Formats: sequence, C-alpha cells, structure tokens
Amino acid sequence: MISRLVFGAGAGGLAWTFAEYWLHRGPMHRAGARDPLGSEHRAHHVDPAATSALARTGGVLGLATLGWVVTRPARRHLGSGADGLAIGWAVGYAAYDRLHWNVHHRAPSSADDARRRRHLDHHVNPRRNFGVTTSVWDRAFGTFVEPDVVRLPRRLAPAWLVEEPGLAPSIELRAA
Repeated sequence: MISRLVFGAGAGGLAWTFAEYWLHRGPMHRAGARDPLGSEHRAHHVDPAATSALARTGGVLGLATLGWVVTRPARRHLGSGADGLAIGWAVGYAAYDRLHWNVHHRAPSSADDARRRRHLDHHVNPRRNFGVTTSVWDRAFGTFVEPDVVRLPRRLAPAWLVEEPGLAPSIELRAA
C-alpha cells in the first residue's frame, strides 16, 4: 500500500511537470485565446507582479480538483496509487507556484540562479524555456535555451532587481 502511494506520488509529480510545460507552451500562449488561463497568463507577461492571489488560488483549487477527477476512476485498479497520483500532482503544482513566485518576488540566494535566468528570459523570448519547475520537457521538445545573460526591459524587472541590480549580474536591465 505505501509503495503504491509513493510510486503514485512520484508519477503524479512527473505528470504535473509535463502538464505545466504543455499548458504553458500551448493554451497559455495561444494567440487570440479568450479563455481565463490565457488571459491571466498574457497579463502576467505584461506585468509579472500583477498575477492575482485569486488566480493563484483558483489555479491550485482547479488543478487539485482536476487531479482528483482524473485519478478517481483509477482507484478501483490502482488503489492507494491513485491517491498518490493526486497527491503528487497537487504537490507538483504547489512547488511550481512557489518557485514561480520566488523568481518574480524574492531576491536570489545565488547570483547564478539558472532557473530564474531561464524564466526571466522566457518573458523576453516567449517561444522558449516554458518549464519553471524543470527544464526536462524544454530539453525533450527543443525549446530549451540556457542564456548567459538576460537583457530584461525595466518594465518586466522584479522589484528586487531594480533595487539591487548587482544581486543578479547575469540579468541586465534595458530602458524599454
């Protein structure tokens, strides 16, 4: 029972990372889409600090519910493994949400924060580096780029970078 739960949680976490990549590369960036997911994401690209608490909470609840609904039919066959899938999915989303929030709102603990650099690069070059939690799927599908330096317009810069640009020497601020 415990091994099924643990295996299921690992599979659920992995499934989340793929869903994160797919959602970000597809529906969130689809041109002209009028769905709430795409609209919220486009607003995030215009002003990264503007993502509402309601949208983040709705995302957590919506994706947790989706994880539960998707794994519900599997309970008869997978037992506690299905619960593990739902748990792994929810923990994966929570990790994504926290990592993403940190990129935009917390100063780096290391000047060479590759995840932060790739994500901020995505805001400038929205056809690459879709993964926040992991770069595995970007590497697998050819959308991975490891930028040496990110030239970020000041309007997209996190407050911590504007206040102390020396904290991240691999991120340069541009006037526009």
